[in-house]
Amino acid sequence: MARMEFKNVSFSYGEFPAVKDFSYSFERGKTYCIEGPNGCGKSSLFRIMTGLSFPDKGQFIFDGEEITEKKMKRREFAPSFHQQQGFLFQTSDIQLFTSSVEDEILFGLVNMGLPEEECRERAEKYIHMLRLNHLRERAPFNLSGGEKKRVALASILAMEPDVFILDEPLNGLDEDTQHWITHHIDMIKSPDRLIILAAHDHHFTDKVADIKVRMNKDHRLVEE
Repeated sequence: MARMEFKNVSFSYGEFPAVKDFSYSFERGKTYCIEGPNGCGKSSLFRIMTGLSFPDKGQFIFDGEEITEKKMKRREFAPSFHQQQGFLFQTSDIQLFTSSVEDEILFGLVNMGLPEEECRERAEKYIHMLRLNHLRERAPFNLSGGEKKRVALASILAMEPDVFILDEPLNGLDEDTQHWITHHIDMIKSPDRLIILAAHDHHFTDKVADIKVRMNKDHRLVEE
């Protein structure tokens, strides 16, 4: 069974189409790169994948269950759905809102209901892994763009989700951190994990992606 499946999905912002008649299955154990020009609909697909937007037409299916706006409003459904996914926004400011870097990384772990000791251990692991120790008491909104991206990455990595969705993960990062991200994506691959990313750096995508999915400027899937 596909982990994620789009069936003839179309989505628009008012009168402006973002995705047209998109059908594709994303399988467990694979790393996919969605490619295409700016404005082709990559970020809109990611919003549908994460339950932030919903198809105007067609179906989005996750683990065999159609994801709808009505279901996402259920108190018991939405948290379980979101805990299975780690979503890195293209602009990190969107997902940083606590008063310190350490609290930012702890936030998702605490909301997962993990024991306090495990929350602390995971936070420490990823603070050190992304070289954030000297920033742990700093407010995220005072950091540089690259530092914010590292904090956002640490936050989703610490949750150790089954699905990673990474929208331009290298944007704003220095060369050393870009190399680390490339290496770590290979490290987190597993037969049960799905990784989907968008990136313009073809050298990066050639290294990490098993399968490339291309969209065109008309917001449609390019058939191979």
